[in-house]
Amino acid sequence: MGEGVGFYSLQQLASRNETARQKARVGIFPWCEMTIRRMWARGEFPKPIVWMNRNMWKRGVIDAYDRFIGQGMAAAEAVVQAEASQALV
Repeated sequence: MGEGVGFYSLQQLASRNETARQKARVGIFPWCEMTIRRMWARGEFPKPIVWMNRNMWKRGVIDAYDRFIGQGMAAAEAVVQAEASQALV
């Protein structure tokens, strides 16, 4: 994932298992949409931007968050670091 200008929607971030009605989808994170929403409510996932009644996440913030999580950083700390790293850009 290249860092750059752009946004991710919740559907691009979340993964979902295959069911009788829906095919499996692999998102950026292994969590489902509700898990991402719960993590965001607890402050463990970056805050979205509301655009045309949809939650959108800045690509740079999500890429930084993913990198920090991959390094073993706690989720709440990764949020702070990811948002701070993009505030400087």
